[in-house]
Amino acid sequence: MIGQVHWFDIPVIDIDRAKLFYESIFQIDISLIEAGEYKMAIFQTEKATGSLVAGPGQTPSKIGFFPYFDGGEDLNNILSRVEAAGGKIEIKKTDLGDHGFYAVFHDTEGNRLGLHSSK
Repeated sequence: MIGQVHWFDIPVIDIDRAKLFYESIFQIDISLIEAGEYKMAIFQTEKATGSLVAGPGQTPSKIGFFPYFDGGEDLNNILSRVEAAGGKIEIKKTDLGDHGFYAVFHDTEGNRLGLHSSK
């Protein structure tokens, strides 16, 4: 459907470290594949599909790519796992009024990412 996230790539330096980080905070399994010079860890959810990508030209960024992941019922559930998994919380759970809640964190590779929930 137009306007929905169809695929995303998050550039990483250490694919194994990044895979472990995302598996730890989201409590999901992520599969590894290789595509030529690239190693990819694939996210597969009902709402979106994407990957962590390590290889030529893949450079993590604090100012470029900025997805908001679905934070589930309470963002604090995921946020409680971020620092233990090696990440850093930049903005704790913040109320957006009628638009729900958001938070911002950094992963183990230096990417700046968001979480969003309706409650």
